[in-house]
Amino acid sequence: MSTRSRGDHSRERRRSPLPPAPARPRERSIAVIGAGASGTLTAVNLLRRGRARVTLIDPKPHGPGVAYSTRDESHLLNVPAAAMSGLVDEPGDFLDWCRGLGMRVEPEDHLPRRLYGVYLRQLLVRFDDGWRLQQRRAQAVNVVEPLFHHGVRVTLADSSVVTADAAVLALGDPRPAKASRERVRVELGDGSAIDADADVLVNATGPSRKIGVGCNPLTQRLLASGRVRLDELGLGLATGPEGALIDLEGTLSDRCFKLGSPRRGESPESTAIPEIRQQAEDLARRLTEDGEVGRRGLRRRSATGGRGRVR
Repeated sequence: MSTRSRGDHSRERRRSPLPPAPARPRERSIAVIGAGASGTLTAVNLLRRGRARVTLIDPKPHGPGVAYSTRDESHLLNVPAAAMSGLVDEPGDFLDWCRGLGMRVEPEDHLPRRLYGVYLRQLLVRFDDGWRLQQRRAQAVNVVEPLFHHGVRVTLADSSVVTADAAVLALGDPRPAKASRERVRVELGDGSAIDADADVLVNATGPSRKIGVGCNPLTQRLLASGRVRLDELGLGLATGPEGALIDLEGTLSDRCFKLGSPRRGESPESTAIPEIRQQAEDLARRLTEDGEVGRRGLRRRSATGGRGRVR
């Protein structure tokens, strides 16, 4: 009977194949267009999940957006502080953050809007690990889903291109119109009119509720191309589960998504932080889960069921 040395066993163990390492989930790249509350909360939720690299695109300072960029301390939030956390699973986060600044804040307090803009900016700082988040101060002018190619291409105003697995449109409401005039005529609802001299005419009636009126150039381009369509009420863009955009032929996109106020046709509370933060969390989960988001040649579902065409 032959004997085997201890060294023989060691060599045999070294020759034996190691068990395969568990497959590591693929890291996704997501372009978020618009860096106000909706875009910021989407980016934060993606970063928290740790499986995505995010490019946050907006020509304005990232975080506050139009809604929370005021400097006037008398402009207050219309929702109590207790309901303003940006994180679904940490409902007291905004309150804790305020108290961490040394503020004496009660849950029912209505705090300055400017303060909430600072909080949104700090959320980005808190969850940015230094390399998963890229912030681009630029205007997005087009989003294309290349036929039979992977992901999306976002064209910026300077002609540069951001490529990603998927794009999220977080563009918010259009601003009220503003136009220069020497002589203006304002028609009233009763059929009468007022003529007046003015240097500037400002529409102070608030943002239009019809998304096709005065919407940003990117949304106008997407509507004109048929890559998106209005919802049945004309209050926002037609979307499916987790905000997947629906094109003119009724096909759900697997690469382009929407959240926030342009979803108010299906969810009237889409302008409120509690609803926006839930949409942001749901969308982040969809974009980072194991699946075929942004895969090349994916046959997409029709909005009415079944399979859609391949774009």
